[in-house]
Amino acid sequence: MKRLSFKKIILFFVISLLFLVLIILLVSQFRGGVGRQWYPITIEHKSHTIPFEVILAKDDNTRRKGLSIVSSLERNQGMLFLFPIEGVHRFWMKGMRFPIDILWFNANGELCDIKERAKPEDYPTTYTPECISSYVLEIPARSVKAFHLEKGDTINLSHIPSDVLNAG
Repeated sequence: MKRLSFKKIILFFVISLLFLVLIILLVSQFRGGVGRQWYPITIEHKSHTIPFEVILAKDDNTRRKGLSIVSSLERNQGMLFLFPIEGVHRFWMKGMRFPIDILWFNANGELCDIKERAKPEDYPTTYTPECISSYVLEIPARSVKAFHLEKGDTINLSHIPSDVLNAG
């Protein structure tokens, strides 16, 4: 019986460790990736409040990539885009792997436009809102219909610490 050399044993453990790290990274993709922080928000409808947990997109790079960084979303999850200035913020489906609903909110937090069922195959179509917005929320497709969301509903960001909202 041959004895394994110390170098071969070390090499085996290093390769095993790298393989484990790769698996962890792939599995974490389902929840937004390693290091992604989820924050609670709510949307206030006339008759009810809908809770969501969101990843914040506060910088240009994260806003550009959007939800293309995740492979799926759970029912009450999404990505909240925070813009430094109000504007007509257009969205596309580049790199997306699943359909979404897109909600635009003005500076007062009022839902001012909605695009339901934006699909990955729609790229390079750009979705342009009919309002000036400060926040955009991307959520799983059919959420607007399921939660009866409509223009005039409001987004509540009070559960996100102000230093987090203002950083970036």
